[in-house]
Amino acid sequence: MDEEESLGMDFGVLITSISKKIPLLLAVRNAAHKIGSLSRVHGSDSDKECVGQYAHAIDAFWHSASLERLKAQDILAYCQTHRLRAIIPTRDADLAFYAKHLLFFQSHGISIMVSPLESIEICQDKWRFSQSLAQDNLLTIPTSLSIGGIRAPAYVVKERYGSGSAHLGINLTVEKALKHAEELKHPIFQPFIEGKEWSIDLYRTRAGKVLGCVCRSRDLVIGGESQITTTKSYPALEKLALKIACHLNLYGHAIIQVIEEKTGNFAIVECNPRFGGASTASIAVGLDSFYWFMLESTETVLSKGHFVRTKQEVRQVRYPADWILPWS
Repeated sequence: MDEEESLGMDFGVLITSISKKIPLLLAVRNAAHKIGSLSRVHGSDSDKECVGQYAHAIDAFWHSASLERLKAQDILAYCQTHRLRAIIPTRDADLAFYAKHLLFFQSHGISIMVSPLESIEICQDKWRFSQSLAQDNLLTIPTSLSIGGIRAPAYVVKERYGSGSAHLGINLTVEKALKHAEELKHPIFQPFIEGKEWSIDLYRTRAGKVLGCVCRSRDLVIGGESQITTTKSYPALEKLALKIACHLNLYGHAIIQVIEEKTGNFAIVECNPRFGGASTASIAVGLDSFYWFMLESTETVLSKGHFVRTKQEVRQVRYPADWILPWS
């Protein structure tokens, strides 16, 4: 199917674990509008009180079972009942679940924006991630399961599995690093590296081509997420992100985090193989990931011409906002 045929069609998408991800929901809604006026956006969450259910960006809310009790057949039944053709997982824990059942959903005509299971497992294991990229001469931050494997003036201690900054200890002495490690389930040790933090949003197609990259500086980080972020054209970083995405065999949207040292070297921190909290900044300059995913879900072949980057860079400032809803 070409792009003209896909536009105007009846299309439905399910977004998982919507929580309070209102900017993400709005971005998916905007992408759905481009696909067709009859497009539907459904959101799901195991928390029946989640804030996202009130967003005007979704047409329906599904209070689903928790991931531990959720079955692929239940999700398929919901999608078939509501004529939904695609699923966008938005939480780290969701990624492995949907990757495991990817072929099942695909056999029933449902596309999922998720990377292969092995890719996700590598990204969610920081020690394995470091080892994997080192094999391809990609400079990750040295990572060890014991502090004896790292020699540095100061240390970072974090959980081996998952992403984000939960229980993160930074710029620690040896003594404080060992003490902090006692509070973690699976601690890993890294040298503390000072420098400028960058996130690179990208989209990699079914055909294995990186359609586009957008670099953005992490100007103010709170709780592991950029509250203030600024886009910038940075070819060297974009080239690095392309290599990483291909090495990891990613699909769809992903975020790669890098520290630029004072020497100009790049130290690769981690990769989150999903849409991130501040990734809407990259959509604003042309990285139209959700639209491209929906096009691929209709068997449209994407080309480099789909990525038209704006000349104007943007700074995104994230802040809490209030809704006033009509109620009775």
